[in-house]
Amino acid sequence: MAAGGAELKFLLLSEDSGKHWPTVQQRIVRLLLRSIDEEADLHRVSFDPIDDQSVRRALRANRWREHKKDGPFEESFRLLLASIATHVAQSTNFCAFHYDGDRPWAARSTSTSDADFERVVRARLRHFIAQRLETNGVAQEERDERVQRMLDRVLPVVPYYSIEAWLFQNTAALRVACESRSAEANVVRACHEQCDAWEADRALLDEVEQVKEQVCAKDSANDALAASLTNSVFDEVIAADKSLAATRDRWARCALLRQALAAVHR
Repeated sequence: MAAGGAELKFLLLSEDSGKHWPTVQQRIVRLLLRSIDEEADLHRVSFDPIDDQSVRRALRANRWREHKKDGPFEESFRLLLASIATHVAQSTNFCAFHYDGDRPWAARSTSTSDADFERVVRARLRHFIAQRLETNGVAQEERDERVQRMLDRVLPVVPYYSIEAWLFQNTAALRVACESRSAEANVVRACHEQCDAWEADRALLDEVEQVKEQVCAKDSANDALAASLTNSVFDEVIAADKSLAATRDRWARCALLRQALAAVHR
């Protein structure tokens, strides 16, 4: 972290339960920020993957979408809301919340993911923050404004069908992962052919259901795929104008994020 100047801090949240999710999400967020503002000094951005297991319990395997307002899970969900609210209370703090579209991009109108997020997370977070500010004596008009600004700093990360639709765009690293995974020449050949097709048309992966089942590496190398995902490939995928472009554009429309990035220009 560079000394002096403004800093951005991102709380990272993901419904993925795999061990690689912090590495994956940090890389995706860095690439998104670079895509939005190439002049931003990303050495002045820090990332905080949530590691409290009580909070993680509310996120794993889509559980946040199916929560019940009683019992142990509800306590985990309240801790999740409190973690987000505490973090975004600071004006230079943002939250990246990853959940999958769980549909091919062409069928995105049938996905309930965004609606679930608005209903289950954002609506309850709005109420949670407002109650906290009211308890602290913040007047109604100021309270409404502060609640909205805090909610605006919670930014969804939504790949379709799943995060592998973005990671598997790193076809060079995916070929290596498949070669390491299988000793059977015909299996590796099939994976290479699939990678060739995806590399030739960056729009294909968003239309594949159960993406990770399409190659022998599955999700075993997600961290390596994320770590070596290049700016140029990332930009090609954005140019394909599917789920990565939609997430990037959603983030770019956030005036508070653009202002924060301008404050950390090189």
